[in-house]
Amino acid sequence: MTRDVAHGVARPAAPITAYLLGLAVGRAAGSGPGEQELAQGFADRLAARARERARP
Repeated sequence: MTRDVAHGVARPAAPITAYLLGLAVGRAAGSGPGEQELAQGFADRLAARARERARP
């Protein structure tokens, strides 16, 4: 996910994106799927959006 953000959106956005992903997982923890599944799902969606944004 950070690679897709760093190369597709902007390199400085990668650390803050990872931080925000952690916050989202922390807030959603305990409300359904396990934390690992939440993190993977959020990361997959963020990476997909970064790849879409990187397309010319």
